[in-house]
Amino acid sequence: MSDKVQLGSVTGALSASLGETFEGVKGFYLDPDESLLKTLEAVSAATASKPISQRGTSIAAHVAHARFYLVEIVHASQAGPREVDWDESWKQVAVDAAQ
Repeated sequence: MSDKVQLGSVTGALSASLGETFEGVKGFYLDPDESLLKTLEAVSAATASKPISQRGTSIAAHVAHARFYLVEIVHASQAGPREVDWDESWKQVAVDAAQ
């Protein structure tokens, strides 16, 4: 028995989770009629920009951090991991309506 993970199983699971997160429920982990983007549509820029913790993080900061992380996943899958400044991913605290 091999300890190697089949690439197809990893890419399939990653594709399913990202698809569900951004495109809509496919039964991977979200409840029906939910997705990250659909959930965020209901949040105003003012609400997203308000700190929700004592550290001053906001919904906008969490979304920016998730986006930063996803960019790094894509980069690592194409070119390998790289040094990143994770603190940088938390710097966007406020957003406007367009964002």
